[in-house]
Amino acid sequence: MKASDLMKAVRRHILPLLPGFKYKPTTILYATPVELILRAFYFQTSYLDRDAFTVWAFVQPLYVPRDHLVLNMGGRLGWLHKGKDIWWRWRPEDVELEKQVMHEIYWYIQKYGLPFLERVRTPSGVIWWIDKKSGNPKDVYYQEAKAYSYILTGDCDRAQRILPRLYTELRQDEPSYPWMGQVAERVKQMISLLAQSPEAAVQQLYEWRNWTLTQLGLKKEI
Repeated sequence: MKASDLMKAVRRHILPLLPGFKYKPTTILYATPVELILRAFYFQTSYLDRDAFTVWAFVQPLYVPRDHLVLNMGGRLGWLHKGKDIWWRWRPEDVELEKQVMHEIYWYIQKYGLPFLERVRTPSGVIWWIDKKSGNPKDVYYQEAKAYSYILTGDCDRAQRILPRLYTELRQDEPSYPWMGQVAERVKQMISLLAQSPEAAVQQLYEWRNWTLTQLGLKKEI
């Protein structure tokens, strides 16, 4: 099915039941107000089965600059329920099945999706998720997000313990993964800002938050 057809059904049946959520074309429902964390549901159509789709609940720390959506923090609604993967099947012309499927998805959103988004709505929640739920807390993406989250919670000492180690690891692996060089430069900048003052570091994180929102097409939420 086309993503546009799927999202028409989502906007008919699910969006009105989610106060405070907005639709972002073409496949996202996100919670407002958007503060430091983007909290959203992503509706993913299948490349293999034209009638199939699944739904992700995810959060993205906006103060880790990205020009695209990152689904690393969260999972498909089925995964949030005992690790069970769920793909729904529906064709736009089947009105009765549309109601049934959308009702079931809303149940999963209420039962598992919304509690997850509520639990990970702050930098402290991001730290919790990385440590307890990520499965790989030493991953460089998670370590960068964790360090910046500590800064925003006021725990700059912990951030200062993470960032130099992360910088060294990024530079060591950069020959094999050139993109790590860009991350390393960000980390180096944050180390320098922290040496000036926590306020300077926090200001930069808010600037990155605004930049990420702009890149994601959500400038109106700044």
